[in-house]
Amino acid sequence: GIAHLVALGGEHGITLPLLRAVARRAGPLALVHVDAHVDTWPDNFGQLYGHGSVFYHAIEEGLIDPRTMIQIGIRSP
Repeated sequence: GIAHLVALGGEHGITLPLLRAVARRAGPLALVHVDAHVDTWPDNFGQLYGHGSVFYHAIEEGLIDPRTMIQIGIRSP
């Protein structure tokens, strides 16, 4: 099985499907997120699944455990 996932760079549109696939096998995941933005908004400029909402949906779907999530480099509210 998959023990962990490392994804670097790219559009956040691939992040949620990757988290869904790994969480299906491993359960709720811990997350280290390195970015300038939190990406935890319920929507992004009216888009339900935009690049600024990926971790909101991952938390809501139970894919990641927010108690084991760390974000590094955040410079936005």
